[in-house]
Amino acid sequence: MPQGRLRLVKGVVGLLGVAGVVPLLAGLLSNFSQDRWDLASLIPVIIGAVLVVTGLGMNLPTIVRGILTKKALIGTNVIFMVLLAAAILGLVSYLNARHYRRFDVTQLRRYTLSEKTRNILKGLKEPVRVTTLFTEARAVALYEEIVDLLEEYKYQNDNISLEHIDSFFEPAKVQALATRLNTDATGLTGDSVVFESGDRRKDVTYSDMVKLPPPPSPYQYQYEPEPPQLIAEAAFTEAILSVSEPRQTPIYFLTGHGERSINDYESNGLSDLLKALKRENYRVEELNLLEEKKIPEDCELLIAPSTAAPLSNELFVLISEYLANGGRLLAMFEPLSSRVRESGLEMLLSAYGIRVRNDVQVVNYMGVAMGAKLLSYEVIVDGYTPHKVTEGLEGRASLLTSACVVDAFPGADQMGYRASVLFRAPPSAWGERDYGKQAGSINFDRDVDEKGPVALAVAVEPKDEGAAGEEAPEMGEESGAGQAQTTDGPKIVAFGDVDFVSNKFLFNVPGNLDLVLNAVNWLAGKEAHLGIGPREPEQRVANLTPRNQRLIYWTTVAGLPGLCIFLGAFVWLVRRL
Repeated sequence: MPQGRLRLVKGVVGLLGVAGVVPLLAGLLSNFSQDRWDLASLIPVIIGAVLVVTGLGMNLPTIVRGILTKKALIGTNVIFMVLLAAAILGLVSYLNARHYRRFDVTQLRRYTLSEKTRNILKGLKEPVRVTTLFTEARAVALYEEIVDLLEEYKYQNDNISLEHIDSFFEPAKVQALATRLNTDATGLTGDSVVFESGDRRKDVTYSDMVKLPPPPSPYQYQYEPEPPQLIAEAAFTEAILSVSEPRQTPIYFLTGHGERSINDYESNGLSDLLKALKRENYRVEELNLLEEKKIPEDCELLIAPSTAAPLSNELFVLISEYLANGGRLLAMFEPLSSRVRESGLEMLLSAYGIRVRNDVQVVNYMGVAMGAKLLSYEVIVDGYTPHKVTEGLEGRASLLTSACVVDAFPGADQMGYRASVLFRAPPSAWGERDYGKQAGSINFDRDVDEKGPVALAVAVEPKDEGAAGEEAPEMGEESGAGQAQTTDGPKIVAFGDVDFVSNKFLFNVPGNLDLVLNAVNWLAGKEAHLGIGPREPEQRVANLTPRNQRLIYWTTVAGLPGLCIFLGAFVWLVRRL
């Protein structure tokens, strides 16, 4: 080929090589913005790369000669130093991405997992694969927050892997996921998060992750919708427990003697407690000893939610033998009434150092207003004795209502058991014997009433032999539970109230839920589940007065631009002078 034509071809190819940078960068930017490779980003990258490589290949001798000139060497040195600095910065960024610490500086700790979730993740040994499956993900409300929350789970434990799939743009990945799960791909198109471990799988739907505002009422004149709220942590933790703990711990609720029912959805029922226990990966069933005549062998925890009728001798012996063989019991009591009578559990628990006085009701003196005493049957508890059951509850208030006294007998340590008061009512409260009267006419009678501060809950656990000879505590004295090493044997937690776990209070008072779940998890031996659970999201609204609105408007529209103009004029005048 003639030299002139060859130079023309090289020049055209060189120009095409320079022009190839444009589709190359466009394809890379498209991939970066969509976070995936598709034809719209892959084809420009291929075309641009071919043009750039061809242009460099055909003009390589010319490029080399140009680089060897003195001016070019200086420029090359500058370029080399820039590239070296960029490489060092990239290396630092890579190390930072692999080894980093996360800090939550928000006041409400919005991006921090709850203590209970962190404890569960700390004990996670099996690999868990998490796949987000959303249709047009970036259009989904709170999608970024859901991803950030899952990243926090992954950060807490390396056994968690995370993959994001857009079911609209990536049907091949959806089909591969369906094949791996041995299911139909049509069932995987909804907005959900899939948790896998081994052959176990749990799907968390969008409604379990995000609480959407209610629709407007047709009778509502002005409707200001509330922003959606992220409630995914409880559902994600439940899913991890479901796939990582193949065996559900069986617990039984006593029935047949007037107990509260887990299938009762009224305000006094325990259906919300059933829901909360299932989230902790428990298998919950009811047990009617009048029919079964025995406690199942797989019973790891027996719950008596206010047994209101006397137990027969046969059933009394069954429960007594169950505890003697190392059983676990959660008992809840309430003051005696025409409906509630002594069941016999009071006498049974006295053998383990628990004193139940359900012949008194706790009355809380709240002061004087307009010459009248303010008395209430509701007790707010915000101080707890150090114990595994109360671990992490500091600053978390619980609400008990219509409670009776549950205390620890003196000398319980001499029986080989450690009975510990978990918390007490405020010092202004006492146990009222004549609680049938109106609250305003009640007065403390030191001869028959229980002087405050009265105890409301007790935990019992066996002690080791070395602690059996210690000096017995005084009545209700906290004996430092959780410090002594325990051996296999019965464990009991008794509360002087049952209403605090009812549908009316359980989810409405966060401390109640944490308290009862801690008690259940401690009794069932799931100490990794102890701690405060996820908090309900809080919405903070800034209510601006018209004056504040005007101040913000003029500060942003006139103040900041005016400041820039003033500084510019000041610099100009200084330079002129």
